[in-house]
Amino acid sequence: MKSDWWNDFKDRESAANVETRRKQWVFYFCNYFGCVAIIFFASQHLNSDDDFLKWTLYLTAAFLVTNVLTSYLFDLLNLFCFNTGLVISIFMLFLLYGGGHENTALYWLYPFPLVLFVLLGYRLAAIFNLVLLGLFAFLLFNPELIAANYPHADKTRFLSSYFCTVVIIYITEFFRVRSHFELSRINQDRQLQANTDQLSQLPNRRFIDSSLLPDISQHPDKYFPLAVVMADIDHFKQVNDKFGHDIGDEVLRHVAGLFQNTIRSSDVVARTGGEEFLFFFPQTGAEVAHKVAENIRQVLENSPIALQAHDLNLTSSFGVACATQNDDLTQTLKQADENLYVAKSQGRNQVV
Repeated sequence: MKSDWWNDFKDRESAANVETRRKQWVFYFCNYFGCVAIIFFASQHLNSDDDFLKWTLYLTAAFLVTNVLTSYLFDLLNLFCFNTGLVISIFMLFLLYGGGHENTALYWLYPFPLVLFVLLGYRLAAIFNLVLLGLFAFLLFNPELIAANYPHADKTRFLSSYFCTVVIIYITEFFRVRSHFELSRINQDRQLQANTDQLSQLPNRRFIDSSLLPDISQHPDKYFPLAVVMADIDHFKQVNDKFGHDIGDEVLRHVAGLFQNTIRSSDVVARTGGEEFLFFFPQTGAEVAHKVAENIRQVLENSPIALQAHDLNLTSSFGVACATQNDDLTQTLKQADENLYVAKSQGRNQVV
């Protein structure tokens, strides 16, 4: 079992999935609401002589509709968000170029930096906004290149205020993302603590019930045939009585380390209580499971723990059972427990 076993099972819901859902809602809102708003404004200019503004609005709405409808067919949210951000940026340039209704285009550009930050993330959105700011400045200070006519004071104040808006949103988004993932990391650390046996640093019973068994149920092809092995350290109570609980704890850590280092990276071993351990061997039949358990038994038997006065020899008994489907798992666990009892009743230090 890998030392970072929790990475395969930890719940990242509070980080990536939540952020993705937030982006999805913003994406759909921007596209649907944007379409409705743009079509509404375009309809106000049906009889207008400003064909440039009218066609800019209609073409933008058409692209947004096409983009959002296509997004239902493909699981490519980031690409469609990028497309939306790109068309918004082009729309902003066209709006500034044409001047909009009664030359008020500059006032309508302020909401869009925030939309870009939400859709594209703070890094890419910062690049988009700074490039746009540069293009705005170039067009505004080369009035012969655009159709609109803006007063000089409006140009300078717009560029300054737009830059301040971008900086403020960038700082806000940067620290929002950092705090979001920091809270997620804290939550994942707590999940790890709750699913880890603090003495042995192995998975615990809670991990088996809340993470492993549900994963087995959801992904049967990944696990079955599944071998289950129950192990119990022989005469552990005598170790505690003779040497004390501190030595008993050292024994548990020693055994847990041997078990963890002996099994495969795809296998799982958990401490389920006291001196009891539970192994799960995915894609393993009964015959192979017996051989693996026997190998673990021999490794433990040949690896005494060093005490101050002498070495303490340790052994363990093993009960093996195998499940071929998820419905058999409860009975398989029961069978492994019964086989462990047989192994202990027949003299211990053996695999049944």
